[in-house]
Amino acid sequence: MRRGILCILLVIACGMLAFATGKDEGGAAMEKITYSTYWGYQTPEPVAAFEALFKKDTGVTLEVISVAKDRWQDKIQAMFVGGDAADCTLLEANSHQALSKQGFLAPLDAYIDKSPGFKQLKKEKPQVFRGGVYMGKTTGMAASEGAWMNFWIRQDWLDKLGLKMPKSMEEIVAALVAFKNAPNLAPAGKQVIPMTMANSIWPHDVFSLAWGCFNQVMKKDGKFQDFYLTPEFKEYLDFMRDLYARGLLDKEMPTIGYGDVRNRSGAGVAGSCIMWEDTGDSFMKGMQDNKIEGRMVPVPPFKTKKGTFGLSYDPPTVDYGINAKTRNPEFVFNTFFDWFFLKDDGIIASSRGIEGFDFTVVDGVMKLTGLPNSGVGYHGQKFPPIKTGWTYPFKFDAISQREYDDIMTVRKWSVPFFKQEDKVRPTLDMNAYWAIDSDLYSKKTALVGKYIMGAIDYAAYSAEYTKYINEIGLPQMLADLNKK
Repeated sequence: MRRGILCILLVIACGMLAFATGKDEGGAAMEKITYSTYWGYQTPEPVAAFEALFKKDTGVTLEVISVAKDRWQDKIQAMFVGGDAADCTLLEANSHQALSKQGFLAPLDAYIDKSPGFKQLKKEKPQVFRGGVYMGKTTGMAASEGAWMNFWIRQDWLDKLGLKMPKSMEEIVAALVAFKNAPNLAPAGKQVIPMTMANSIWPHDVFSLAWGCFNQVMKKDGKFQDFYLTPEFKEYLDFMRDLYARGLLDKEMPTIGYGDVRNRSGAGVAGSCIMWEDTGDSFMKGMQDNKIEGRMVPVPPFKTKKGTFGLSYDPPTVDYGINAKTRNPEFVFNTFFDWFFLKDDGIIASSRGIEGFDFTVVDGVMKLTGLPNSGVGYHGQKFPPIKTGWTYPFKFDAISQREYDDIMTVRKWSVPFFKQEDKVRPTLDMNAYWAIDSDLYSKKTALVGKYIMGAIDYAAYSAEYTKYINEIGLPQMLADLNKK
C-alpha cells in the first residue's frame, strides 16, 4: 500500500516537473501552436492567410492571438501572469527582462545547438541572439540582425561639380565646402545645407567612430568604456564644431530629429546627411513629390587612422520568446521558429506578406492584390530577414527595390568593419547601469549639441560632464562591470 502511494506521488511529481519545464514525457508533437502578436489586430483576413500557409507547410494548426499595438508589452505580460500566454510571443527588452526573471520564458540554447540552421545562424550573426540573453541563458531572439546608419550624399551634385565619391575625411570636407560654394544646386529660392543630421547617438557614431569612439558605454578592447572625456572624443567634437562654425553642418542640428533630416533631403536642399540604411526610398519619394531630379546615395565606408568613417550599428534587442509553460517548447521552436525564420514561405510571409493574398508575382515582380486588409509590410520579421545569404525570389516595385538594394549594399560594405562597429553593451540583468542609461543618453545628447554649436567651451563641457557622471556613479559602475 505504502509502495503504491509512493508510486502515485512520483507520477504526480513527474507530471508537475514536466509542466514546470514545459515538456511532456515523450516530447510529443503538438497539434496546435498559439502565437501572440500585434500586426494582425483587427485585420482577420491576413491573419487567416498566415495561419493557412503555416498549416499547409507544417501540418500544424496555428492560432494567432492578436493584441492591440498600443502598450502591447503590458498586455503580453498580463497574459503570462494570468496563465493564458501563447506558446510563442512577441517581446521587447523590458518585458523580456521581467518575464525571464520570473521564469516565464523557456531557455532556447539547447534547441539552437541541436538545429543546424539556427546553430549556423548563431555562428554567423550572434547579435540576433545576444539581446535575448538573461543571466547567461538565451530566453529570446531578435527578428532582425540590427540596423545600420550611414552617410548619404547627392550623387548628382558630385557629378555637376566634377567631384568623385569621397574616400577620406579630407574629401568629405572638400565636398561639403564645394556644396556650400555652389548655392545654385538647391531649388530656386532655397539655401543649400551641405550636411544635415539629427542630434542623436547613432548619427554621431557615424563620424565619431572615425576616431574610434562610441557615444554610448560600450565594450571595447575587452572592457566597458565611456569615451566622452577621452582625447580622441575631443578631436571628434572639435571636428564637428569646426564644420558647424564654417556653415558646413546644418545650423539646426542640435534641435532637429530624423523626420527633419528626411524632409530636408527630400526637398532637395541637403547635399549630404546621416540616416538609416533603409531611407533611400524616402529620399526617392520625397524628391519625386517635389519634382527634383537627383539622387541621394550611400557613401562607402572607409578606414581612418583611428577607426572607420561612415557607419553606425544599432544591434537588435529581442523580439520573440517561447512560453516555458507550453506543453513542448522544443516542438514550438523546431516548428514555428524554424518555419518563421528559416523556411522560404515563412520568411516571405513574416517579412513581406502572403503570396496569393497580399501579393502575386507577375513577370518576376511583386504586384499587390488589393484584397481587403492586404498589403506588403511587417508581419513579424523585419525587412530584410535574418537568414544569411537568403534572397527574395522576386523583385519589388521601384521604390521598395531601391530600399532593399541600398540596405543590402550597406550591409555588404559593413562586413569588413563589423568588429570595429559592433556594439556590445551591458546585458539587461546589469540593473544598476540600465537604471541610469536613459538619463545618461539625454545628458550626452544635450551636452554634445551645446559644444558643437559653440555655446560652451571644452572646459565647461568637461566640468559639467565630470560632475554629472560622478553624481550618478558611472565611474564606479564601469569598474564593477569590468570585474565580471
